Amino acid sequence: MMLYFLFHEKYKEGLFFYDKHKKNYKKDSKAYIGFVEYFLKLCLLTKNYKKAKEIIYKTYALRSYNTISKKQKERWQVYEPYVLFAINPKLLTEAKKRKFMFFLKYNPENAKDKLGYNLQLLITKFIYHLALKDIDALITMKQSFKMYNYKYFKIKNNSVHKRTYYFLKILEILLRDSKKQMVLKKSKKYFNKMQELVKDKTMFDTYYEIIPYENLWELILKEWYDNIKVSLLKRQSEKKALLKAQKK
Repeated sequence: MMLYFLFHEKYKEGLFFYDKHKKNYKKDSKAYIGFVEYFLKLCLLTKNYKKAKEIIYKTYALRSYNTISKKQKERWQVYEPYVLFAINPKLLTEAKKRKFMFFLKYNPENAKDKLGYNLQLLITKFIYHLALKDIDALITMKQSFKMYNYKYFKIKNNSVHKRTYYFLKILEILLRDSKKQMVLKKSKKYFNKMQELVKDKTMFDTYYEIIPYENLWELILKEWYDNIKVSLLKRQSEKKALLKAQKK
């Protein structure tokens, strides 16, 4: 039922449904964690990131959290960096990144789902690199997004994956061009196409887009031009100077 509210964007009704029915679940149970996960998604869709953060850490503290499947745990591990990035990218520390990468190494359940949560794992890595200003890692991600689109989204008329296809194209442009005006100009057609698909949004999109791509793009742009552009331009300037010196 909660998925119905998510899919039809009936957020107020969904929150009311959650408040009314949460008492029917034993708080420290697998069923409760499954139920509260949909409430978390409602919070993410309504940009209630602080509430989402509260839900995540309260869920981690439940004894039943240790009894849920590896795939479920992996989803919760992905929710956390998205939420922290939305609140304040500085909350994504190097220690959290190491913990996340370690978790992925030994719990690669969702990596098998190439067109589902595995893509969100890829975007999570990008978010960490962005928050930690890891320029080298960000540059390598351009090729990762390009290859992912080529390998898994060859059938571009498949509406199930079109929004994701366009979002990755947008991220490719961001990683390729440094000037904001140029990025916005080149990405506009993909962004518009992505937005046009909102009316055709599938259950797949609703379930797998942790933060709707439009909102996530806004967050990424802000962090990129507030903190990354200067470092990237400095790196490019140093590279040009080195090449010039080598020619002499």
